[in-house]
Amino acid sequence: MSRRERFANDAASTLDGQIDAAVTSLDVISAADFPAEGDFRIVVDNEIMLVTGVSSNTFTVVRARENTTGVTHGDGVSVIQIITVGGLQRYVRDGVSLFNDSALPKSNYLVDDADAVLTASNFTAVNQGTSTLTDYNSGGLLLFVPGPSATSVRFYKRAAPTPAYTLTAQIPRWIMPRDVGLDQGSTFGIGLRDASGVKLLLLSFAVSGQICVSKMTSPTVWDSDVAAIEIGISSPLWLQIEDNTTNHIFRYSVDGQNWLTLLTQSRTNWLATPDEIGLHGNILAEDADGQVVFSTWIEE
Repeated sequence: MSRRERFANDAASTLDGQIDAAVTSLDVISAADFPAEGDFRIVVDNEIMLVTGVSSNTFTVVRARENTTGVTHGDGVSVIQIITVGGLQRYVRDGVSLFNDSALPKSNYLVDDADAVLTASNFTAVNQGTSTLTDYNSGGLLLFVPGPSATSVRFYKRAAPTPAYTLTAQIPRWIMPRDVGLDQGSTFGIGLRDASGVKLLLLSFAVSGQICVSKMTSPTVWDSDVAAIEIGISSPLWLQIEDNTTNHIFRYSVDGQNWLTLLTQSRTNWLATPDEIGLHGNILAEDADGQVVFSTWIEE
Protein backbone atom coordinates (compact mmCIF):
# COMPACT_ATOMS: atom_id res chain seq x y z
CA MET A 1 0.00 0.00 0.00
CA SER A 2 2.55 2.58 1.08
CA ARG A 3 5.94 3.25 -0.41
CA ARG A 4 9.04 1.59 1.00
CA GLU A 5 12.67 2.73 1.25
CA ARG A 6 14.85 0.66 -1.11
CA PHE A 7 18.59 0.15 -1.42
CA ALA A 8 21.13 -1.11 -3.97
CA ASN A 9 24.91 -1.54 -3.91
CA ASP A 10 27.12 0.84 -5.91
CA ALA A 11 24.22 2.39 -7.82
CA ALA A 12 25.54 5.28 -9.90
CA SER A 13 25.12 6.87 -13.31
CA THR A 14 25.23 10.32 -14.90
CA LEU A 15 22.58 12.82 -15.98
CA ASP A 16 21.41 12.47 -19.55
CA GLY A 17 20.66 16.14 -20.16
CA GLN A 18 20.64 19.27 -18.02
CA ILE A 19 17.82 19.84 -15.51
CA ASP A 20 16.65 23.10 -13.92
CA ALA A 21 15.93 23.73 -10.25
CA ALA A 22 12.26 22.73 -10.37
CA VAL A 23 11.69 19.75 -12.68
CA THR A 24 10.38 16.57 -11.05
CA SER A 25 11.83 14.02 -13.45
CA LEU A 26 15.31 13.40 -14.79
CA ASP A 27 16.99 11.03 -17.20
CA VAL A 28 20.15 9.05 -16.46
CA ILE A 29 22.40 7.26 -18.90
CA SER A 30 21.56 3.93 -17.26
CA ALA A 31 19.28 3.01 -14.36
CA ALA A 32 20.37 -0.64 -14.41
CA ASP A 33 22.17 -0.54 -11.06
CA PHE A 34 19.45 1.35 -9.18
CA PRO A 35 16.37 -0.15 -7.49
CA ALA A 36 13.68 -0.97 -10.04
CA GLU A 37 11.10 1.20 -8.25
CA GLY A 38 10.88 3.96 -5.62
CA ASP A 39 11.63 5.02 -2.99
CA PHE A 40 15.36 5.68 -2.73
CA ARG A 41 17.69 8.67 -2.29
CA ILE A 42 20.13 10.08 -4.82
CA VAL A 43 22.59 12.96 -4.69
CA VAL A 44 23.23 15.15 -7.74
CA ASP A 45 26.01 17.63 -7.06
CA ASN A 46 25.02 18.65 -3.50
CA GLU A 47 21.25 18.21 -3.87
CA ILE A 48 19.56 15.20 -2.29
CA MET A 49 16.48 13.95 -4.14
CA LEU A 50 13.93 11.27 -3.32
CA VAL A 51 13.21 8.98 -6.27
CA THR A 52 9.56 7.91 -6.12
CA GLY A 53 9.30 6.18 -9.50
CA VAL A 54 11.47 4.53 -12.15
CA SER A 55 10.51 4.11 -15.81
CA SER A 56 13.31 2.82 -18.02
CA ASN A 57 16.07 5.41 -17.47
CA THR A 58 13.76 8.14 -16.14
CA PHE A 59 13.45 8.91 -12.44
CA THR A 60 10.47 10.71 -10.91
CA VAL A 61 11.88 12.74 -8.04
CA VAL A 62 11.02 14.97 -5.12
CA ARG A 63 13.57 17.76 -5.12
CA ALA A 64 15.62 19.40 -2.37
CA ARG A 65 15.27 16.82 0.37
CA GLU A 66 16.88 16.87 3.83
CA ASN A 67 17.77 20.56 3.98
CA THR A 68 19.37 20.70 0.54
CA THR A 69 18.45 23.21 -2.19
CA GLY A 70 17.07 22.62 -5.66
CA VAL A 71 19.45 24.01 -8.27
CA THR A 72 20.30 23.56 -11.95
CA HIS A 73 22.44 20.50 -12.75
CA GLY A 74 24.44 20.08 -15.92
CA ASP A 75 24.44 17.27 -18.43
CA GLY A 76 26.81 14.46 -17.47
CA VAL A 77 27.09 15.14 -13.73
CA SER A 78 27.11 12.15 -11.38
CA VAL A 79 23.89 10.64 -10.02
CA ILE A 80 24.62 8.41 -7.01
CA GLN A 81 22.31 6.52 -4.67
CA ILE A 82 23.17 7.34 -1.06
CA ILE A 83 22.09 6.39 2.45
CA THR A 84 20.88 9.43 4.41
CA VAL A 85 19.47 10.15 7.85
CA GLY A 86 16.02 10.56 6.32
CA GLY A 87 16.34 7.27 4.45
CA LEU A 88 17.39 5.38 7.56
CA GLN A 89 14.57 6.90 9.61
CA ARG A 90 12.13 5.92 6.88
CA TYR A 91 13.58 2.39 6.77
CA VAL A 92 13.05 2.00 10.51
CA ARG A 93 9.44 3.18 10.19
CA ASP A 94 8.91 0.78 7.30
CA GLY A 95 9.89 -2.06 9.63
CA VAL A 96 7.02 -1.47 12.08
CA SER A 97 4.13 -3.60 10.84
CA LEU A 98 0.71 -3.98 12.37
CA PHE A 99 0.67 -7.16 14.50
CA ASN A 100 4.27 -7.77 13.27
CA ASP A 101 2.86 -9.02 9.96
CA SER A 102 5.15 -7.79 7.20
CA ALA A 103 2.39 -8.22 4.61
CA LEU A 104 0.25 -5.56 6.30
CA PRO A 105 0.56 -1.78 5.99
CA LYS A 106 2.63 0.08 8.53
CA SER A 107 1.25 1.26 11.85
CA ASN A 108 2.45 4.35 13.72
CA TYR A 109 3.26 5.85 10.33
CA LEU A 110 2.06 9.40 9.63
CA VAL A 111 3.56 11.11 6.58
CA ASP A 112 2.65 13.63 3.90
CA ASP A 113 3.12 13.09 0.17
CA ALA A 114 6.79 14.09 0.43
CA ASP A 115 7.31 11.54 3.23
CA ALA A 116 7.71 14.21 5.92
CA VAL A 117 6.57 13.01 9.34
CA LEU A 118 3.30 14.57 10.54
CA THR A 119 2.27 15.46 14.08
CA ALA A 120 -0.77 17.14 15.58
CA SER A 121 0.87 20.52 14.95
CA ASN A 122 0.49 19.94 11.20
CA PHE A 123 -3.32 20.11 11.49
CA THR A 124 -5.46 23.22 12.05
CA ALA A 125 -8.78 23.03 13.88
CA VAL A 126 -12.06 24.08 12.25
CA ASN A 127 -15.05 24.43 14.59
CA GLN A 128 -12.84 23.05 17.35
CA GLY A 129 -15.08 23.66 20.34
CA THR A 130 -13.39 21.95 23.27
CA SER A 131 -12.12 19.03 21.19
CA THR A 132 -8.39 18.31 21.03
CA LEU A 133 -5.94 16.63 18.67
CA THR A 134 -2.74 15.51 20.35
CA ASP A 135 0.23 13.28 19.64
CA TYR A 136 -0.52 9.83 21.04
CA ASN A 137 2.19 8.50 23.35
CA SER A 138 2.68 5.22 21.48
CA GLY A 139 2.46 6.74 18.02
CA GLY A 140 -0.37 8.36 16.08
CA LEU A 141 -2.89 11.11 16.71
CA LEU A 142 -5.50 11.11 19.49
CA LEU A 143 -8.73 12.93 18.62
CA PHE A 144 -10.87 13.70 21.69
CA VAL A 145 -14.39 15.09 21.19
CA PRO A 146 -16.40 15.95 24.32
CA GLY A 147 -20.09 15.28 24.06
CA PRO A 148 -22.40 16.49 22.94
CA SER A 149 -21.48 18.19 19.67
CA ALA A 150 -24.78 17.30 17.94
CA THR A 151 -24.42 17.95 14.19
CA SER A 152 -21.24 20.00 14.70
CA VAL A 153 -18.20 18.28 13.25
CA ARG A 154 -14.85 18.94 14.86
CA PHE A 155 -12.57 19.00 11.82
CA TYR A 156 -8.76 19.16 11.79
CA LYS A 157 -7.49 20.16 8.37
CA ARG A 158 -4.34 20.44 6.30
CA ALA A 159 -3.67 21.29 2.66
CA ALA A 160 -4.46 18.47 0.25
CA PRO A 161 -1.69 17.15 -2.00
CA THR A 162 -1.86 18.05 -5.66
CA PRO A 163 -4.16 15.52 -7.39
CA ALA A 164 -3.82 12.69 -8.15
CA TYR A 165 -3.37 11.45 -4.59
CA THR A 166 -4.67 8.90 -2.10
CA LEU A 167 -5.22 9.49 1.62
CA THR A 168 -5.17 6.34 3.75
CA ALA A 169 -5.87 6.31 7.49
CA GLN A 170 -5.97 3.56 10.10
CA ILE A 171 -8.07 3.73 13.27
CA PRO A 172 -7.01 0.85 15.54
CA ARG A 173 -8.48 2.09 18.83
CA TRP A 174 -11.56 4.00 19.86
CA ILE A 175 -13.93 4.71 22.70
CA MET A 176 -17.26 5.71 21.22
CA PRO A 177 -20.43 6.01 23.31
CA ARG A 178 -23.81 4.91 22.09
CA ASP A 179 -27.32 5.28 23.42
CA VAL A 180 -28.84 1.88 22.62
CA GLY A 181 -32.12 3.53 21.64
CA LEU A 182 -30.56 5.42 18.74
CA ASP A 183 -30.53 4.31 15.11
CA GLN A 184 -27.49 6.45 14.38
CA GLY A 185 -24.28 6.89 16.30
CA SER A 186 -21.53 9.35 16.97
CA THR A 187 -19.03 9.35 14.11
CA PHE A 188 -15.31 9.72 13.39
CA GLY A 189 -13.35 9.58 10.15
CA ILE A 190 -11.54 11.48 7.41
CA GLY A 191 -12.75 13.97 4.84
CA LEU A 192 -12.36 16.72 2.27
CA ARG A 193 -13.00 20.43 2.68
CA ASP A 194 -13.55 23.29 0.27
CA ALA A 195 -11.52 26.07 1.86
CA SER A 196 -13.26 28.81 -0.13
CA GLY A 197 -16.81 27.61 0.50
CA VAL A 198 -16.30 25.65 3.77
CA LYS A 199 -18.27 22.65 2.49
CA LEU A 200 -17.27 19.20 3.73
CA LEU A 201 -17.44 15.71 2.26
CA LEU A 202 -16.83 13.15 5.00
CA LEU A 203 -16.06 9.43 5.08
CA SER A 204 -17.14 8.31 8.55
CA PHE A 205 -17.85 5.32 10.69
CA ALA A 206 -20.46 5.25 13.45
CA VAL A 207 -20.51 3.14 16.56
CA SER A 208 -23.96 2.00 15.44
CA GLY A 209 -22.18 -0.08 12.78
CA GLN A 210 -22.44 2.18 9.75
CA ILE A 211 -19.90 3.57 7.29
CA CYS A 212 -21.15 6.55 5.31
CA VAL A 213 -20.22 9.44 3.04
CA SER A 214 -21.90 12.67 4.14
CA LYS A 215 -22.30 16.17 2.75
CA MET A 216 -22.08 19.18 5.04
CA THR A 217 -22.67 22.78 3.95
CA SER A 218 -20.44 23.87 6.85
CA PRO A 219 -18.91 22.21 9.92
CA THR A 220 -22.15 22.91 11.80
CA VAL A 221 -24.78 22.13 9.15
CA TRP A 222 -25.34 18.57 7.94
CA ASP A 223 -26.88 18.24 4.46
CA SER A 224 -27.32 14.55 3.62
CA ASP A 225 -25.74 11.11 3.47
CA VAL A 226 -24.91 10.25 -0.14
CA ALA A 227 -23.83 6.68 0.59
CA ALA A 228 -24.11 4.41 3.62
CA ILE A 229 -23.72 0.75 4.50
CA GLU A 230 -24.28 -1.23 7.68
CA ILE A 231 -21.30 -3.33 8.71
CA GLY A 232 -20.01 -5.07 11.78
CA ILE A 233 -17.45 -2.53 12.98
CA SER A 234 -14.06 -4.14 13.45
CA SER A 235 -10.82 -3.04 15.00
CA PRO A 236 -8.66 -1.88 13.36
CA LEU A 237 -10.57 -0.08 10.63
CA TRP A 238 -9.03 1.50 7.53
CA LEU A 239 -10.51 4.42 5.58
CA GLN A 240 -9.32 5.76 2.23
CA ILE A 241 -10.14 8.66 -0.08
CA GLU A 242 -8.63 8.78 -3.57
CA ASP A 243 -8.67 11.88 -5.79
CA ASN A 244 -7.69 10.73 -9.27
CA THR A 245 -8.35 14.18 -10.84
CA THR A 246 -11.69 12.94 -12.21
CA ASN A 247 -13.44 11.28 -9.26
CA HIS A 248 -13.35 10.99 -5.51
CA ILE A 249 -13.36 7.34 -4.47
CA PHE A 250 -14.28 6.41 -0.89
CA ARG A 251 -13.14 3.02 0.44
CA TYR A 252 -12.91 1.03 3.66
CA SER A 253 -10.98 -2.07 4.74
CA VAL A 254 -10.28 -4.31 7.71
CA ASP A 255 -6.61 -4.94 6.81
CA GLY A 256 -5.46 -2.01 4.67
CA GLN A 257 -4.89 -4.24 1.65
CA ASN A 258 -8.28 -5.51 0.56
CA TRP A 259 -10.55 -2.53 -0.06
CA LEU A 260 -14.28 -2.19 -0.57
CA THR A 261 -15.55 0.85 -2.47
CA LEU A 262 -18.46 2.68 -0.86
CA LEU A 263 -18.83 5.51 -3.37
CA THR A 264 -17.32 6.92 -6.55
CA GLN A 265 -18.45 10.37 -7.63
CA SER A 266 -17.21 13.29 -9.69
CA ARG A 267 -14.63 15.37 -7.84
CA THR A 268 -16.63 18.48 -8.81
CA ASN A 269 -19.80 17.12 -7.18
CA TRP A 270 -20.59 19.19 -4.08
CA LEU A 271 -17.08 20.52 -3.52
CA ALA A 272 -16.06 23.24 -5.97
CA THR A 273 -12.44 23.19 -4.80
CA PRO A 274 -11.57 20.19 -2.59
CA ASP A 275 -8.25 21.67 -1.53
CA GLU A 276 -8.06 20.49 2.08
CA ILE A 277 -8.07 17.09 3.77
CA GLY A 278 -8.54 16.26 7.41
CA LEU A 279 -9.82 14.07 10.22
CA HIS A 280 -12.98 14.64 12.20
CA GLY A 281 -15.38 13.56 14.93
CA ASN A 282 -18.80 14.42 16.25
CA ILE A 283 -20.77 13.26 19.29
CA LEU A 284 -24.57 13.08 19.30
CA ALA A 285 -26.52 15.06 21.86
CA GLU A 286 -27.49 11.90 23.73
CA ASP A 287 -23.93 10.58 23.97
CA ALA A 288 -20.93 11.18 26.22
CA ASP A 289 -17.30 11.94 25.35
CA GLY A 290 -15.60 9.96 22.56
CA GLN A 291 -12.07 9.53 21.31
CA VAL A 292 -10.18 7.67 18.59
CA VAL A 293 -6.55 7.09 17.65
CA PHE A 294 -5.37 7.60 14.07
CA SER A 295 -2.23 5.44 13.99
CA THR A 296 -1.64 5.69 10.25
CA TRP A 297 -1.99 8.69 7.94
CA ILE A 298 -0.41 8.33 4.50
CA GLU A 299 -0.68 10.85 1.68
CA GLU A 300 0.66 9.46 -1.57
